[in-house]
Amino acid sequence: MKLFNEYIERFSRIYIKEDQIKLIDSYLLLAQIYNDKRLEYYLLITKMTYKEDYINANSLAKEALDKYDCYYIKHGVAVLYALQGKTKIAYDMFKEIVKERPNFKYSVNGIGIVARELKKYKESEKACLEAAELDSEFVHPWVNLGDLFLDMNEKEKAIKAYQKALEIDENMLEAKEKIEQIKK
Repeated sequence: MKLFNEYIERFSRIYIKEDQIKLIDSYLLLAQIYNDKRLEYYLLITKMTYKEDYINANSLAKEALDKYDCYYIKHGVAVLYALQGKTKIAYDMFKEIVKERPNFKYSVNGIGIVARELKKYKESEKACLEAAELDSEFVHPWVNLGDLFLDMNEKEKAIKAYQKALEIDENMLEAKEKIEQIKK
């Protein structure tokens, strides 16, 4: 569990896909050394997802879910489903995780992302704000909130959300680019 928490905190602060995959590989090695099969499944699913190897990721996800009732494996599978456009399934999984672990900011944020895709704008906003409240240094909910406001054509609110993201992490290139696009 400690290894997972350390990994996910580091992963959430890396914005370059290749660097994320390198970090996954280093933690995969640690998971194997510590014989942590749940973490190993989670990391493999995450790596396959980021490499867009959805066929193998789906197969491994099924195997992992059959073997373990583990919130972070469920989180990894929910992210996999969300990226494949299986939004309703991802939404239900994130909701289930948050019901079990209400302070797991990554799944709370996941609800914000998929609720937006499902056009549940009020729920999306609430989840993004809740995820940001769970950790004042968590930049992603602010970017997601900015995206939500853009979807709603509320450009000033979007800019404020992206600026908040940049206050937390000035290296959040996505927020910088979106502010520039809005101001054009």
